[in-house]
Amino acid sequence: MKYVVLILFFIFSFNLIPQNKDVLDSFIVKMNSKVYLEYISSDSTAGKFRIVESINDSTRTIRLKLDTKPAMGSVLEINNPFDDDFIYKAFLYNFKKKKYIEATVFPVKEKMVAREMWPYPIEYILIKKFQFKEEK
Repeated sequence: MKYVVLILFFIFSFNLIPQNKDVLDSFIVKMNSKVYLEYISSDSTAGKFRIVESINDSTRTIRLKLDTKPAMGSVLEINNPFDDDFIYKAFLYNFKKKKYIEATVFPVKEKMVAREMWPYPIEYILIKKFQFKEEK
């Protein structure tokens, strides 16, 4: 009986934990790859994004692409289909130091494509705090 109560406790407590694994806090963009972020508009996740395999609705999906060419450097391209600017933090992976180093990036303007460029090849970019810019 003791074990049955313990098992039931774990089952019910597990169901109380939020199960929104789709909601992003951070993600990595790899060299020569694309990432699609779809806006989630439910009450519990308003203002959040999730990674999707393909674009279902281009008006709700941000496209990120990291192109790297050894002789030319790297370009991170971000397409913003929304009516609001958004901000994010980018961290470039440094293989010599074996850690991510923060890069300076600009807000992405509404309905625009932004390009961040670096004169050297980048294999991974860690993106954090991807959110709409607050009005001031």
